[in-house]
Amino acid sequence: MTGKDWLLLFIAQPTGESAEVAPMDPLRIMKGIFYFTRKFPGLYEFEPYHLGPICFNIYDDLRILVQEGMIATEDVPWQTWKTYYPTSKGVLRAAALQQTANANMVDELQARKNDVCSLNFLDLLRKVYSDYPEFASKSVFNFD
Repeated sequence: MTGKDWLLLFIAQPTGESAEVAPMDPLRIMKGIFYFTRKFPGLYEFEPYHLGPICFNIYDDLRILVQEGMIATEDVPWQTWKTYYPTSKGVLRAAALQQTANANMVDELQARKNDVCSLNFLDLLRKVYSDYPEFASKSVFNFD
């Protein structure tokens, strides 16, 4: 599976004990995939940036997934960013991907989604910077 496949599967996973799939903001997508690639490297390469680890290729893959009709975006009032959620086509594709994916990787992906969705913005950044301080080097936040 490609990074883009794992990205779709991540977005299409339900959150927590719920069967509901909530729209995801770019920060949680980026940090969830970042944590996932710490355990399963090779899908995306991250570098330090303003809000911690970033991989600009993820934004490219998000645009492609939107163009393919796998995910859609929703504007967030008074913000410059959008949230992402799977379309019905994306849910079907994600289900098919999950059938053939490595079960340990799917479990890890679900755990990472649960983690990033359980924390607010600042607590998530604090966790990332605590776990991987080298990715805080260009941050606009200083938690010292």
